[in-house]
Amino acid sequence: TYASHFARKLVQEYFMLVPIDTQAVIDLPKDAPLFVANFLTAVTEGYSFIEGKQKFILPPRHMLEIVVRWIKDNPRLCLTPLLPAYHPALPQGAIVMPAVTPYTGLFKWCIMSVVDTSESSVQLYSLLESLLLSSLERAATEGLAENERNVVLAQDLATSVPALLGL
Repeated sequence: TYASHFARKLVQEYFMLVPIDTQAVIDLPKDAPLFVANFLTAVTEGYSFIEGKQKFILPPRHMLEIVVRWIKDNPRLCLTPLLPAYHPALPQGAIVMPAVTPYTGLFKWCIMSVVDTSESSVQLYSLLESLLLSSLERAATEGLAENERNVVLAQDLATSVPALLGL
């Protein structure tokens, strides 16, 4: 999609060049949480399966470090698209699309991380998985996603299976 292609270019031409501890990068989820949540969804699409091939592209380590830091510092970040405060006021008659969270794509990264066996990457992906599970648990206990069926889409996670079988 155009969004995932744009997100990938943004990662390559901006996030790869900016140090992870730059205050603007650290503060981005606080300053624009809905943008960051949607950006994460697009990035996870950009770093996923190559169309027509059973090949998975993992994100650059630097981007992975940024994502882990964002989610660690902002545990509700992935739920932002589901929070009513961020639902835009749509004109009458507009078709409302279901909100999409970055959980599915981020879990795919964790699933497919088995192809990257470096010790530091294993630790990062383990931390990411733990943060995602904690975020989902918190959402359930606080009732943040009570009526939402789109928090994690099982059919999208299932697309990882053929690639895993091909390893």
